[in-house]
Amino acid sequence: MKVIHLEHKQIDRELWDRRVDGAGVTLPYVYSWYLDAVSPGWEALVSDYGYTYFMPLTVKERFGFRYVIQPRWVQQLGLFSEFEVCGDRVAEFLKSMPYIVYDFNLNEGNETGGVQYPNMVIDLSQGYEYIAAGYAENTRRNVRKAREAGLSVKEITAGECVGFWSAVNVRMPKDMHTALSAVAEAAVSRGKATAYGVCAEDGGLVATLLLLTNGRRAVYLAPASDSRGKETRAMFLLVDELLRRYAGTGMTFDFEGSRIEGVARFYEGFGGQRRHYGRARHCRPEWLVRMMHR
Repeated sequence: MKVIHLEHKQIDRELWDRRVDGAGVTLPYVYSWYLDAVSPGWEALVSDYGYTYFMPLTVKERFGFRYVIQPRWVQQLGLFSEFEVCGDRVAEFLKSMPYIVYDFNLNEGNETGGVQYPNMVIDLSQGYEYIAAGYAENTRRNVRKAREAGLSVKEITAGECVGFWSAVNVRMPKDMHTALSAVAEAAVSRGKATAYGVCAEDGGLVATLLLLTNGRRAVYLAPASDSRGKETRAMFLLVDELLRRYAGTGMTFDFEGSRIEGVARFYEGFGGQRRHYGRARHCRPEWLVRMMHR
């Protein structure tokens, strides 16, 4: 197979998005509009002009040097297809990479060796009662505490969600704030995400979340709680409410990780099941790593 490199202007966006819809692993991050938000000018590798197999390349440039790196607000990239993606096929695409330096995550459908990173998901095929029966006792207790504190969940605007996250995470790098704003605006305007907030009894926001959806997957993105939200266990209530709303849809609720023990325990408390994805890396001298992440 001859792998074809497509520059940004050569990509058929309509065909690309149709192939994303039909892929065995369908992730919101891979749609053309999402890639535009997090990696303007992204490129691609494809197996043919019908995009039977396709790999987005999130290209970045520093001092005239071009390389591929994992963008903000994207957990998994890699090779996609409606057909099985074997390790040999992944290797074939990586060998055809037009850039010497790359460092990005593959996806859970890519057979690959090496280091594996954890994700946490919940199957939403069953009803809410079935899903809630799998909660840990500590999770049930915290959901009750949040309800007793008088908290309530409502839909909010993308701007409110981003503003709250930015206020809580003021020390995060500037590009995380700008990329989240671009993602939220693009997703909500297309009906591909809903912003949720948890309100205290006085009406003030204490926690927020952007939920990406594409009909097959619901991705838990940019959760944030302020001091009151943490004290009242607001995020427990919000996740419980989302599982209640999406139960029985057959979708996958995707927590996006985590390698942080306490966060992973929070996800597992709702019945989250572990999945794993790999990483593709090549030629990473330390001076270049520092430059890439500036």
